[in-house]
Amino acid sequence: MVLQCNWFQSTSAYVKSGYNILVLLLIICLFDSVREMNKYSSSTKADSSMSNPVSALEHIYMKLFRAQRNFYIASFTLLLWFVIRRLVTLIVAQASSTEELESLDNANSELKKKNENLTGSVTKLNQQLLDFNEHSMAGEQESRLLELQTAYNDLKMQLQQTEQVSPVYGEVEL
Repeated sequence: MVLQCNWFQSTSAYVKSGYNILVLLLIICLFDSVREMNKYSSSTKADSSMSNPVSALEHIYMKLFRAQRNFYIASFTLLLWFVIRRLVTLIVAQASSTEELESLDNANSELKKKNENLTGSVTKLNQQLLDFNEHSMAGEQESRLLELQTAYNDLKMQLQQTEQVSPVYGEVEL
């Protein structure tokens, strides 16, 4: 829901470009601190020939300390920026997958309801079909029974006729 609003989508492009600019500035600060560390670590031997070597050496060590401090701050901040970026990416992915999961869950519940309705309808139709088959089979059995009874009656009448006619034929043959 939040990820799909227009405000979020329009500001996300600006936030991404701002993030890239900050990463670039941190990388520049990191390289600058490395350059200054190299500069002041190599100048301790060369500047020791000054008039007041103790104060000059302290001044160089102070600048070296600042360069090292800036190096550690820039590298740690750069590391944290990458970690935060990864966390934000994972949170956004989780939110979108959660929204997708909710929509799929809703669709699944709707499909389950439809499936239950269709299963109930199929069960009712099967029961009606069985009832119809039983009624039609009962009707067919009755009609077959009637046909068999009429056929039996016809055979019985033919048998009686043949019994009545056979004595007459027997007299004719003699």
